[in-house]
Amino acid sequence: MEDININSVNIKKNYNFFFIILITVIIITGVFVRTKMLFVNDSFWFDTCALGANITRNFTDFFKPLDYLQAAPPFFMIISKFLCSVFYNGSNLEQKDFILRLVPYFSGILSMPLFSFLVQKMFKNYFITTVCTAFFSYNNYLIYYSREFKPYSSDVLISLVILLIFWTIKLKNCSTVKLFLYSLIFTLAPWFSYASIFILLSGFLIITFEGIKEKALNFKTFSLLYLPVIISILIFYNFYYINIYNEHSERMFYHWQNIEPSFFTFKNFGTMFIDKMHNMFALNWGIWFYIFGIINIALFIYLKQLRGLIFIMFPVILSIGASFLNIYPFDKRLVLFLIPLFIILYSQIITVISNNKKAIPVLTLIILLYTMKTVQAPYHYWIYIKSNVRELYGILKENNPELKNVISINELYEYYSGKKCVFSDIFSFDRDIKRSKIPQYLKTAQNGNYWIFLADSNPLYAKKMKEYLYGNYNVVKMYYNPDYSNTFLMEVEIKNN
Repeated sequence: MEDININSVNIKKNYNFFFIILITVIIITGVFVRTKMLFVNDSFWFDTCALGANITRNFTDFFKPLDYLQAAPPFFMIISKFLCSVFYNGSNLEQKDFILRLVPYFSGILSMPLFSFLVQKMFKNYFITTVCTAFFSYNNYLIYYSREFKPYSSDVLISLVILLIFWTIKLKNCSTVKLFLYSLIFTLAPWFSYASIFILLSGFLIITFEGIKEKALNFKTFSLLYLPVIISILIFYNFYYINIYNEHSERMFYHWQNIEPSFFTFKNFGTMFIDKMHNMFALNWGIWFYIFGIINIALFIYLKQLRGLIFIMFPVILSIGASFLNIYPFDKRLVLFLIPLFIILYSQIITVISNNKKAIPVLTLIILLYTMKTVQAPYHYWIYIKSNVRELYGILKENNPELKNVISINELYEYYSGKKCVFSDIFSFDRDIKRSKIPQYLKTAQNGNYWIFLADSNPLYAKKMKEYLYGNYNVVKMYYNPDYSNTFLMEVEIKNN
């Protein structure tokens, strides 16, 4: 009997060891793919240029609304600027782009083992952890945004840190030092990630109910853990977020009216929700998304993992509620931090499958094939936004060293040049040439040569603009890459008597 028990223990150890190795391989593969993406280091595009143009600000100015209708947490910008201050030599534009991609990159790298650790803590099942880690490490959006100069990758990292703390925290046995450290992380979180507030509110709701049930709430807990976070969120909301929201109110009004109007009607909510999930997971599930969701929620309850279900669902419910209230859009990259929660939610079917030992080798083989396919076929490229702004700016600088008489979009041009245009018009989304202010400006401009630097525009608009310039002015030089139909650089001679 003792030999049988020893053998069972050894088999379990070998079983766990195999999946630990597999998890490690998956994470290493995820690191490889993200690193490969990082070193592509292609040009920034319109939106990342707009955020990057703010990097020249003073550190304290990141606590004010950013220019060009951009929004990013202050500490995300501060860390990015600090890296630029230390490593950027001031002239190599490729180096600048690379440095600004480092915060999202390392956030993406650190998120993988952290997510794996969280899943193992929740389910204590290495097979489930392996499957979840594979879905997380190879998710197209998580891979892509680990190289995009935006705070969405760091949103995921900060959310995972908070989730892990809330899952493991026990108020009844929590020491003063731990309470202080947790409080410090929670207090700083909103300033690193806007999305972390949804995780914080959910976590505090859960541990408060648990604390009341266990009679673990007292003055020490409140003063060390709750009070600093409440003060931080109040300061964040009243002295920072409100200013940003007011600054972006016109843009947000457009979003709620045109991009997300159907989210306010329950009739269309299902369709809208499925569309967003499709964009996050690159899977066109349709009605199956709800069917599998209901099955997994039922499994959570059946397997007596109600605490895990609440931890997963609360942030999702709060995010949807914030969208209904016009506070925070439930929109693709803005809710990237919810991807880990949906992966965990849908993992409960794997729990049932893992009870059938015969199915595990087949699923393991599928995971290995999935790993090989991810390395060989970069499916995340289907969301890749290609741009050649940096290359075009290099041509402009070479032919016009003093950057005189440049007409472009300030946020696009300023990031690489550090200068304002002689004239800037937000024309990139307008297909009607007659509504553009550029023709009107050129008609009254002083005599001389002007450089029209049009990048990341609408292809139809770019075509019409070229036709207009060729038809009305002497085009001295034209630089155009056929691979980028929305981008060109043109030098025109103006002779207004």
